[in-house]
Amino acid sequence: MNGLTQQPIEFIPTEQIRVINPSTRGKKQHQAIVENIASVGLKKPITVSKLAEAIGEYRYDLVCGQGRLEAVRLLGYETIPARVVIKDEADCLLMSLIENVARRNH
Repeated sequence: MNGLTQQPIEFIPTEQIRVINPSTRGKKQHQAIVENIASVGLKKPITVSKLAEAIGEYRYDLVCGQGRLEAVRLLGYETIPARVVIKDEADCLLMSLIENVARRNH
């Protein structure tokens, strides 16, 4: 799982990203993310894993950044900056879990 910071940032169509490990947020927290992105823009790219084969319209699995992805979709963004990693689904789920635990501890 090392080397994420070395991945180049790509602009990925938002409709091509599948959320494989959805988490829920309170309305206030979600609204705060939307308002922040609307006022200052997206400051941190999401992380996605490129699928070996497309699944319907999906070409990528979301690894980290569900709140940001949902916010930019709501705001009408067609693309989102993302770091693209090559990981299997188990690694993606583990990375997502680690991010969620870290976020809850801050």
